[in-house]
Amino acid sequence: MDESGEIKRLKAIIAKQQELINLLMGGNSLANADTVTLASQSAQRWSEIEFKNYLKSKSLSENTIASYVSGVKVFFDKYGAMNENTVRQYNDWLIETFKPQTINLRLAGLNHYFQFADVEYSVRWVKEEKRYCMDNIINDEQYERLVAYTRERLPRTYVICTVLAHTGMRVSEFCSIRKSDFLKGEAHIVSKANRARPVYFTKELIQDVSGFLSPDFEYLVPNSRTGEPVTTRTVSAMLKHAARMAGVDPAVVYPHAFRHYFAKKFLEKTNDISLLADILGHGNIKTTAIYTRKSKSEQIKLLNDAVNW
Repeated sequence: MDESGEIKRLKAIIAKQQELINLLMGGNSLANADTVTLASQSAQRWSEIEFKNYLKSKSLSENTIASYVSGVKVFFDKYGAMNENTVRQYNDWLIETFKPQTINLRLAGLNHYFQFADVEYSVRWVKEEKRYCMDNIINDEQYERLVAYTRERLPRTYVICTVLAHTGMRVSEFCSIRKSDFLKGEAHIVSKANRARPVYFTKELIQDVSGFLSPDFEYLVPNSRTGEPVTTRTVSAMLKHAARMAGVDPAVVYPHAFRHYFAKKFLEKTNDISLLADILGHGNIKTTAIYTRKSKSEQIKLLNDAVNW
């Protein structure tokens, strides 16, 4: 290599090192990231199928993949090209439009896209307000009213409510349950982060629900036209419709609310948070600890009962 070629090579190395230093000094923030790297050709090559396949290789859940893909698609639909300015605009739009949890979900999708495109760039999450109580969770009176109504008039929804409330399954897990496994009392599912675990169904639950199951289809709650598993979106819509018909606040009737309801009732009965973590499929017991929090109304009642001096 001649002297001029060696000098070019050293300059390229120094420039790359300076780029890494700038990223580290700036914490990979928008203001300090390398705009040339962000605006590179690989970052502009939006392919929904390729990005989805990349996310699948990371063993993410179907719901997470769908959310990440949807968020990045919204970005390209709104701004067309990817550069520091459009990423900042997207960030500002998210902050103006959504709550912190949704914002961070969209930003997580964008960060995964940067990794997919081999771009040395990332965006910071917004800080979420600490939750001191669990609101919008169905209570005993609302649950009993809902199941009483659906048992008489919406049997498919009754199966959904009852099984979710007695197992704590995620809605995506519920949709995949086969009738044969349910009747045997045990199903093996693959949950978030590609973790496999068993789900158990009590004898009382099987006796209660079995009469409402269709004899013609394989899944617990199938699509009535195709026989394939019902979708999570359909389950959510069925629950909202049932809530309105039963006179229950729809804000507290959604699939994950029954997971909270199960966890709360299980802890009241057993006070065994380690077992609950195993049943819910949590890899970290800190996640399970969320379910030990009381609702706002429960906190007020306990406070009124306790503070009597």
